[in-house]
Order: sequence, then structure tokens, then C-alpha cells
Amino acid sequence: MIQQLMQEVGDLRQRERDYRALQDQLLNLEQNYGRLNEDKRRMDEDYKSRVDGNIRFIQTLRSEVDDQRNIFNDRKKQNADLNTELDRQRTQISDRNIDL
Repeated sequence: MIQQLMQEVGDLRQRERDYRALQDQLLNLEQNYGRLNEDKRRMDEDYKSRVDGNIRFIQTLRSEVDDQRNIFNDRKKQNADLNTELDRQRTQISDRNIDL
């Protein structure tokens, strides 16, 4: 009977040690989980920040392209106007030379 009680005490102590080991593992897992969540949150914020920066950069580039396209179209029109004026003046000069 005493031996049986001693055996039960030993079993209870072993279970208590096992319980503490499991408790330590659980605490360790909870801490690792917390760190992983924090890392994930930081990575998500970094990703969103980079995406936002890229979107702003693309918008800036599109604006610059539009500005350059407008400048090109203005210069193209000016060039066409100058060519028209040049043709008109050539015609006048040609007409003067014919009249002489």
C-alpha cells in the first residue's frame, strides 16, 4: 500500500514536471507567435509603404509624360505654322521674281 502511494506520488511529480514542460513550451510558442505577428505587421506596413511610393512615382511619371506630350504637340503646331509661313513667304518671293 505504501509502495503504491509512493508510486502515485512519483507519478504525480512526473506529471507535474511534464505539465511545467508543456507550460514552458506553450509560453515559448506564444512568444514566437507574437514575434511572428509583429514581423508580419512590419512587413505588411513596409510593403504598403513601397506600393504607395511606387504609385506616387508612377503618377509623377505619367504627369511628366503628359507635360512632355503637350510641349511636343505645341512645338509641332508651331513648326507647322512656321512652315506654312515659310511657304507663304517663298511664294511671295517667287511671285516678286516672276514680276521682275
